[in-house]
Amino acid sequence: MKNFEELKNFIKKDIDIFLWISFEELIKNIIITENIKNKLPFKIEKIWSYYDKKWQNKVDLVCVNSKEKKVLFIECKLNSKNINNSQLEKLKQKVKDSGIYFSYKKYFWLSSLEKSENKVDCDYSLFLSEYLENK
Repeated sequence: MKNFEELKNFIKKDIDIFLWISFEELIKNIIITENIKNKLPFKIEKIWSYYDKKWQNKVDLVCVNSKEKKVLFIECKLNSKNINNSQLEKLKQKVKDSGIYFSYKKYFWLSSLEKSENKVDCDYSLFLSEYLENK
């Protein structure tokens, strides 16, 4: 827990530096690490962010395996209060509206700094605090 407290204090102290590093990049790096360890539902070949044609809707992280036709969509929220079924439904709707990977097996994850108290019906939730505690 000490590592997370230090990270949280660092972020609060200088938010501009944190934005430069970016929470999404932290989660992306965790996904890459877990992919190397074969701890994800499938082997990821490509990770990117998706924006619609009008640049109004974004899926934070899209992780793809084209051979297996599987895709993982991840929504990253700094505030754990935003980890809820409403956010999950918004993510699913963004994916549906985009039409991307329509024939792929889809996985949906939500991620935040700290563990959410909300029960969410997604495939998995990744909380940075828990991840660091287990390191």
